[in-house]
Amino acid sequence: MAEAIMLNGIVVSKARHLIRVGDIIVVPQGVLSRTIRVRALGARRGPAIEARSLYEETLAPTGVVELDPPWKPLLADN
Repeated sequence: MAEAIMLNGIVVSKARHLIRVGDIIVVPQGVLSRTIRVRALGARRGPAIEARSLYEETLAPTGVVELDPPWKPLLADN
């Protein structure tokens, strides 16, 4: 089961949920979970460089699930 996006500790089920400056968002990204704080709101959809200035990552990414079974290279020397 995929992890849910959380806004200020509450699960968000719709993409159009309103956010404000200072909100804390937890976003699952593969086997990691990223925690960001909203620094500013963009007035338009712009380039990635501009978008990165609108938030800051508050914690280092953390693992949400372990790979089961652990990943192994196909061509590993045995």
